[in-house]
Amino acid sequence: FQIKFRKCIKHYKTGIIALLLIFASGFVISLIANQPRPQIPQKTLFGWIVFFLLTCFFASAEEVLYRYYLPRTFRFFIDAFYQDNNSKAKKICVELSEFFAVLLFALAHLYLGITAVIHAFISGVILRWNIKKTDTLVSVCLIHSLYNCLIFGFYLL
Repeated sequence: FQIKFRKCIKHYKTGIIALLLIFASGFVISLIANQPRPQIPQKTLFGWIVFFLLTCFFASAEEVLYRYYLPRTFRFFIDAFYQDNNSKAKKICVELSEFFAVLLFALAHLYLGITAVIHAFISGVILRWNIKKTDTLVSVCLIHSLYNCLIFGFYLL
């Protein structure tokens, strides 16, 4: 864990760029779509703390599932099916599996509306790029958690 966390710190600029790109895409999409403001029912300080902790937990859980588990599982099956590592068909299948994992992440946000799906797809591509660049899951968990908390914080203003 320490080696990967050090890698995350070493590539902090990549994380900042990813976070800014996600904010920019969300801003552009929010200009296009006229979404109603969500109602956040927390009334006490304890309620807010629990709310933000759960927000961070579920963002990290999404990252583990969609950036770590699914791509590795798809890659496991592709490696089992294709014995030749230099096969063009294998490379295409790997790219399709990357796309499919991002698509599943986007579709998981369908309950928020089609604009959220589009934003989640763009964010998924950016976060997948970040995990490929930094080779650590810590950075995307931090980015996703920070993004969600900041968005809810902006809604409070």
